[in-house]
Amino acid sequence: MNYNKDMNTDELGSNRRKYMRLEASSTVSYSDSHKPEPGRPARFTDITREGVRLISDSPLPPDSKVSLAFPIPGEPFPVLADGLVVRTILEQDGGYACGIKFTDIATEGRIKLLDHAYALWKQAQSLKDSAAKA
Repeated sequence: MNYNKDMNTDELGSNRRKYMRLEASSTVSYSDSHKPEPGRPARFTDITREGVRLISDSPLPPDSKVSLAFPIPGEPFPVLADGLVVRTILEQDGGYACGIKFTDIATEGRIKLLDHAYALWKQAQSLKDSAAKA
């Protein structure tokens, strides 16, 4: 298993993403077919229409299936999604960055999740702008 491969590029260094990536960080819980413990905590650091970059304490083997639950502020229930691990890399801090491709997520859930990520991204941009002006 290659845990050091760059998640954003293919073997030739080309970007594989079809959709814009939003850099946003929030919590998520997951379970996977390799180690089916419900509700294992993690966070995501970016998201696209097709998937998410999950940061985990343990590696997720490529091609394993995962179930994800994204809590959304103000919503009574988390957005649920199923996905497939497409790649995992070892981070410098010892965590694992796992590229997850959504295989099943309701359209309404996808919209709520992307809206949440966009709000987080806007908030981070505002903080960066404020720091640059100071």
